[in-house]
Amino acid sequence: MLPNIAGQYTDTFFQLDWNNFWSKVSFYRSQLLQYTPISGLGLFGLCLLPQKLWKEKLTLASMAILFSGYILNIETVGHCMYGPRYLLPWMPFAALGIIGYQSVQPFFLKFAASVLLMFTFCFSVAVNFIGALSGTMNCDLTSPLYLGFLGNMISGEFIHFPLAKYLGIPFLIWGVVLFAKLSSSALDLMVQGEFKAGWQDIQDRLRTPPINPMAVYISTSVFVALTYYLFIPIKTLPQDYTFLMASELLQGQIGTSTPPPGWLSEYVFRDGRYYFVFPLGSILTMLPVALLDRLGILSGPSSVLIASLIAGGLSCFGFLLAQAYRFSLGMQVSLVIFLTLGNWIWCNLVFGYADMLTLGWSALGQLGSLYFVLGQKQPLISGLLFALAIGNRTEVIVLTPIFMALWFILETDSKRWLVSLYRFCFFPILILLLTFCHNYFRFNSIFEFGKGLVPGIFEQPHFASGLYSIAAIPDHFTEMLTATWQRINHFPFVAPSGFGGSIFLASPFLVLLFRFRAMNQPVVILSWIAMIVMTFTMWLYGDVGGWQFSYRYAVNLLPWIYILLLYNAPRQINIPVICLLLISLLINIYAVWLFHWTTYL
Repeated sequence: MLPNIAGQYTDTFFQLDWNNFWSKVSFYRSQLLQYTPISGLGLFGLCLLPQKLWKEKLTLASMAILFSGYILNIETVGHCMYGPRYLLPWMPFAALGIIGYQSVQPFFLKFAASVLLMFTFCFSVAVNFIGALSGTMNCDLTSPLYLGFLGNMISGEFIHFPLAKYLGIPFLIWGVVLFAKLSSSALDLMVQGEFKAGWQDIQDRLRTPPINPMAVYISTSVFVALTYYLFIPIKTLPQDYTFLMASELLQGQIGTSTPPPGWLSEYVFRDGRYYFVFPLGSILTMLPVALLDRLGILSGPSSVLIASLIAGGLSCFGFLLAQAYRFSLGMQVSLVIFLTLGNWIWCNLVFGYADMLTLGWSALGQLGSLYFVLGQKQPLISGLLFALAIGNRTEVIVLTPIFMALWFILETDSKRWLVSLYRFCFFPILILLLTFCHNYFRFNSIFEFGKGLVPGIFEQPHFASGLYSIAAIPDHFTEMLTATWQRINHFPFVAPSGFGGSIFLASPFLVLLFRFRAMNQPVVILSWIAMIVMTFTMWLYGDVGGWQFSYRYAVNLLPWIYILLLYNAPRQINIPVICLLLISLLINIYAVWLFHWTTYL
């Protein structure tokens, strides 16, 4: 900067200005996160250096503060560059700070810090490698330039390194060989050295946790519910028309005289009233919310709040089941995080649409019913929760024989089985009878749910063969199992289609289903049968789901997927489980961001 000062460029003169200072802090913080996050961790590592090096710590900290004090109090941030070029002299301090992480204790924290450092290091190297190949002299400082460069590289366009596309395959082979050698060395260390002992220490701690497991259960469930609520920008959505029908029901009315909004097509107009084509159970589920709204406690149908409560309920039942199957505490948390945040239910549920919420209530009802079958034998409560599932998604009724079979294999005495079966079936039969009455009062037929009466329904291409048809199976098969993401020619470059996608791409954690560790167990066999029956029931429906992330109808499969994981997943948390969970979590965080915080889709 001396030439700038000699040339009297005043934008590099030191000046005390509070607004300028904070703008620079914000700018460099974002630039470090975007281009070199490893340097930020390195600076923090200076604080972790051993106490015996206090003189060195003081010297390095003083130099970093003096340098930062100047950079943050000049007008300019530099122009036409790749990343924060004025921070280059500051990088050696950050590099020395990496050494400080060697002093972290206990080993569990050291391991976590090492993983974080490795991830940020790889990210920093990749970002600057892309910049070095594609061109660094750019003047747009408002967005991460490497995202656009990456798109150019994928298309085979290199500015500074035109031979890269020809050397790419040799470079890739070299990278694979290097990674294999490094992995082999790391494996030797794990087997022979401190890492093995440290990892064993982690497993011992998770096996006998020093904290109260109940505190973990409660805090995780609250965390999941708050994540659903806080990470969605719109809290109340007008699409929750089951709430509207529940409000009318409180006034003794079936249907409404108020015309629905223009975007809503799932209604039937008869005898001067509008009826929405959702089963009675979905309306009864919303009665408490409508009552709270009428009393002035709630203001409107807070759809995301309801989604948060559903997620919290799934967490609670997930923990209760995992504890009953004697998983370690770390594995219990992993399973619950997968169930609520590591698959397509998160992004779809917080849409807040009535059909999305009914899927959430159905999943909660099925999982709760399974707990009161497998965890605690409470047939009446199990039947009540199964009625919640049927009331919201009538197609779940096809699983009734599966639940009857579960009670049969769990009750050795035939008389007790009949008593349990009677208690279990009481509430499902009750909700079915009420639903038939509701259908009759609306459409003069107990078996008419109204979907086939929607104006123009059979003019839509996917219902050309009827509401339910074998012809719909190929489309469902594609959208649920094989459909991939799409590449677009602008940021974010790769995104789901918005109308489906393989559930295995949405949640790689599902590969644990195929460990097949307990295929001889009756519960496992029945769970696979339940998934197959439910899948083909969904595949017969004409519509493949509309606007959604991945395949939203598969939310109905999640309780059975969870049961299978209770048999197939390892009892103790390990590195493959952590990797699968992190990848699944990142994919769904990305999906939530795309669908709910951006306009890319």
